[in-house]
Amino acid sequence: MSNEEMRKMKSGSQERKEARQFTEEEIVQIQKERDSLDSLYYLGRMINCIEGVNIILKKRYDFYEKYEVPLQEFVLWGKYLLTYRGTMQEIYQCKYFGSPAKITTIKDFMMNVNSFRRRELNAFPPRGCFCAKCHAPITMDDVIKGNYIFVYNEFTHKEHNKK
Repeated sequence: MSNEEMRKMKSGSQERKEARQFTEEEIVQIQKERDSLDSLYYLGRMINCIEGVNIILKKRYDFYEKYEVPLQEFVLWGKYLLTYRGTMQEIYQCKYFGSPAKITTIKDFMMNVNSFRRRELNAFPPRGCFCAKCHAPITMDDVIKGNYIFVYNEFTHKEHNKK
């Protein structure tokens, strides 16, 4: 997902939509869409690659922007929070009991942590992203371990930015 797309996701729409009444058919369609975006099975299958995570981010964000209906929150690898509004936040200073699951609901995650902090994620690496310093690819393993940062509009491995 590009930096511009992430910025738009974080800022949200500048103008708030007026409360809208939905028809019964629209409600059924919204619920079907939401159910797929809130499915552990679907999300678990999609987060096996960087491209899949980006697809999920875009679909969840677009859904929230279109309908302003909150989504269920999920935690990926104990490192990232998919928020109710379709954005992603980074989890840090987390005291986790045991090993974090690949994907879990925020409710289940909260039962296994003592404390944690979260912050908006500046950007998520797109498919085919390379480190600006060593030119090696940013891999799914780097994403899972949180071994990348986004600084000055560039993705780099964390080890290149230690002082």
